[in-house]
Amino acid sequence: MITNKDGKLSWRPYELIHPIIYVALLDVICAQENWEFIVKRFKEFEDSLIECCSLPVLSLNTDKDQAAQVKNWWQAVEQKSLMYSLEYSNVLHTDVTDCYGSIQA
Repeated sequence: MITNKDGKLSWRPYELIHPIIYVALLDVICAQENWEFIVKRFKEFEDSLIECCSLPVLSLNTDKDQAAQVKNWWQAVEQKSLMYSLEYSNVLHTDVTDCYGSIQA
């Protein structure tokens, strides 16, 4: 079974991972030694010119988490885009899930 992502040419298959394999994968990823390795690798790839604005945000006050997420997106993307538009003539927004499958836990 496949689905059309955008009404154009972005066709994606529906895929389900077997629950036992999924749990085994999470056990491997979350093992202390492996998790430390993953965090270390992410730090090696850090670049001050690249910013990820899609990580989940938890509300630190009475706002709901979803409201905090929207506010974070508005500040990190929309407002910065306006600020940078005064300095640059082009902007690039990317979404790697259009290129690669996602692993979500």
